[in-house]
Amino acid sequence: DVLDLRENKWVGRHVTTIDTPPENLPSVHAGAGWVTIVRREFERELDLTRLTLVQRVVLAQQYGVFELLLAAYVELATRPEPLSDEEAAAVGCMTTVRIWRARENYYLRSRVEVDFSIQEAVELEFKEQLDSATRASAIQRVHISRNENVMEWLETALVEVARDCQLSDDNVWALGTETKLKLLRVREAVSSVTGSTV
Repeated sequence: DVLDLRENKWVGRHVTTIDTPPENLPSVHAGAGWVTIVRREFERELDLTRLTLVQRVVLAQQYGVFELLLAAYVELATRPEPLSDEEAAAVGCMTTVRIWRARENYYLRSRVEVDFSIQEAVELEFKEQLDSATRASAIQRVHISRNENVMEWLETALVEVARDCQLSDDNVWALGTETKLKLLRVREAVSSVTGSTV
């Protein structure tokens, strides 16, 4: 089961099903956000071994997907500790230098420009790589995340799908019927909390 990003086509079929009876709908209280509700609804599927940040960076580099690269680089740039020698070797010399420069630029520019963010610093340092990266939809990223068992990516992509995507027949085929049902329950739970239609 492979997602061919060059042609934006699905090759094969990947469906993960988890049986969640409707009566086990997550209990939602006021103030619960999309992430909390997705975590509850997809609890068993998200119960994966967490990859280290450096492992996620290396995997994002292998896939070359814009959204995964940007998130991994921003997280690496914002973590409190510097890269160890082993981590620097794993992500590569140029990535290590660019992360260091992004941190340095953020530190220097944020003192002068109040609205300058670490994400902007990362985007400037990795501009060439990010510009040439493939854009992947949230549904494509769910597929990648499931194939690679990356809980952090899967959670983020599921939240984005639940919040922003139309659940068309093609999307149901790509995600699986059980996933669609769970996403609809997430939307219903958010709607009941906010009192609006999602």
